[in-house]
Amino acid sequence: MRHASRFFLRAAALPLGLAPMLALAQTCTGLCLQQVTCPNPAVTTTVSGRVYAPNGVDPLPGVLVYVPNAPVSAFAAGASCRNGGTPPTSPLVQAITGIDGSFTVANMPAGANIPLVIQSGKWRRQIVIPNVAQCTNTALASNAARFPRNKTEGDIPQIAVVTGNGDAAECIFRKVGIDDAEVSASSGTGRIHLFTGAGSAGAQASGSVSETALEASTATLGAYDMVMFACQANQFAQTPFAQQNLIGYANAGGRVMATHYEYTWLYNVAPFSGTASWNVQQSPIPADQTAFINQSTTDGLQLAQWLQFVGATTTQGQIPLQLLRHDYDGVIPPSQSWISVNDANFGTMSVQYSFGTPVGTAPTKQCGRVQYMDYHVESTGNTTSLVFPAECSAGAMTPQEKLLEYLVFDLTKNLEPPLFADGFEGP
Repeated sequence: MRHASRFFLRAAALPLGLAPMLALAQTCTGLCLQQVTCPNPAVTTTVSGRVYAPNGVDPLPGVLVYVPNAPVSAFAAGASCRNGGTPPTSPLVQAITGIDGSFTVANMPAGANIPLVIQSGKWRRQIVIPNVAQCTNTALASNAARFPRNKTEGDIPQIAVVTGNGDAAECIFRKVGIDDAEVSASSGTGRIHLFTGAGSAGAQASGSVSETALEASTATLGAYDMVMFACQANQFAQTPFAQQNLIGYANAGGRVMATHYEYTWLYNVAPFSGTASWNVQQSPIPADQTAFINQSTTDGLQLAQWLQFVGATTTQGQIPLQLLRHDYDGVIPPSQSWISVNDANFGTMSVQYSFGTPVGTAPTKQCGRVQYMDYHVESTGNTTSLVFPAECSAGAMTPQEKLLEYLVFDLTKNLEPPLFADGFEGP
């Protein structure tokens, strides 16, 4: 998640002729007037806390925390190119959360009713701190800085899920703490819209329509920040027309997540087909086994550390994976493999990879991203006739669900690919 400081450091590169404008922009107004110089130069007024997923259980790394010095602007609706990030509104002071979700914002304005914003892509919540005392640390109460559970608490990306009878992936939103009322048909008011798969549909929301309505044009897809395609338990061919619409959506900044048989969006249509060495439906089916996270990338290392911190694994960089498949023989750079296994039949093989879009353009010019997982996240039997959330299991998240939780927040943040020379990854 790319550091928010990128927005502030660019001012240093302004031409000399713009210096008067920069000086004007730096005039101290609003909450800036409430920042104080402490008697001890080593001490500032600080606020500390921890940012959590909406469930209030799992801390989130790489989240921007800042004090706005003006009313916070609304996000533009739908997919858009956010290469370089989603700029915060008039940031006065800011911090980025660590692996454990913790943050400390220094040089805070002191006084009553100080606003604080937590933001990651289009996930955003605004809170008010009743009082910030001068020259000391104000520790926020536990769960004070969690992401919103519903639209009345803050901003949630607009997400479309095409349900499949092989993977109830939509259940992850319930597990991360999103209210059930935020899951609806596209005609409803939820932030998560369920469309039924055209091949072998999974569960539905009341009034859900077929995925063909979603895929009718790049514009209909473009109403969503992310589209998730859950495995439909068999290979169902996509029309070239729909494939091109999805490519256009991703090129314009859309985020795409697909599991197992949903490789049908990727494997036989250029340029997506050139992102991996496709060889679909290989057998025998790989056994459940230990998977290894690619820690050579910034995001991979963060994922490995986070999974260990939240208890999804006891060994950093390793995680048990179930319901694996083998449909590609490797990634084609600059695509990045996230996770691999050392399979008894196939040897070392990638089971998850991602690539930026438009394919073939420089990272600085890419807008969207595709994440493919060659495994199922949820396997709950036949879900075709069920209405959400009847298909979802109760109880704590499995390690595999924790992995998907991370990927949902990662994919809906600012632009990947996750490797930049300077290590920035977006708020």
